[in-house]
Amino acid sequence: MLAPKRSKYKTIFIRKSLSNKAKSPILNFGSQGIFSKEMGRISSKQIEATRKFLRRNLKKQAKIWINIFPSKMITKKPQEVRMGKGKGYVKYWAYFIKKNEILFEVKGLNQLVIKKSLISSKYKLPVKSGLLTKYKN
Repeated sequence: MLAPKRSKYKTIFIRKSLSNKAKSPILNFGSQGIFSKEMGRISSKQIEATRKFLRRNLKKQAKIWINIFPSKMITKKPQEVRMGKGKGYVKYWAYFIKKNEILFEVKGLNQLVIKKSLISSKYKLPVKSGLLTKYKN
């Protein structure tokens, strides 16, 4: 699972993202990619599940780039614990997605297979996402 190797503090305060600016998504590495259509939070398990799904479908036909990394820790107190006594333990690591941010990029020879696998991998993500293509077919 994806998580930072070290963090400066045991727990952190998560600040709300105020920037809701919709930049147009641009592919940097691959020829096709998945971008988010709304703001949200994606956990490291969801990133890993999407990566595994793409790797299984594409095998060695394509190169995959993951443009996001879970850097914020999400804490949770155990059930039936009284209020107070600190913040709680780290439950999982997450990444806060902005609108129109590219999540995954893929480059390969067979564009049709890549497109089908990207469309089916969108359902592994917790936010609405779209498909982006560099070349027009």
